[in-house]
Amino acid sequence: MSKAQEQEAYRRITAMNDPLEIARELTEQIRIQSMTEPIPRGFPVATYYDGDLNWESHYLKSDYFLALFYRETKTEDPDPYTEPGLKHCQAWIFKYDRRGAD
Repeated sequence: MSKAQEQEAYRRITAMNDPLEIARELTEQIRIQSMTEPIPRGFPVATYYDGDLNWESHYLKSDYFLALFYRETKTEDPDPYTEPGLKHCQAWIFKYDRRGAD
């Protein structure tokens, strides 16, 4: 993703107030990116910060994406692949098909 695209996505995301809307935007961003380049698993693909609140998107497997929100004061390094690693986090898993997110 180009620096300009990343900055535009950050601008849109920080203007949003609804966490679910932000989560959808994060996962849509990496879904589109996954169509043009390989996406590695195991670490955040897109990460944004707004003060103490962190937003991350992760590629889980084909058509499955995770949006993760957490406060650094409660969780320094969440592990989205384990239940204990998601303590103090808010997470959404999106499955995309040809119609979009379910």
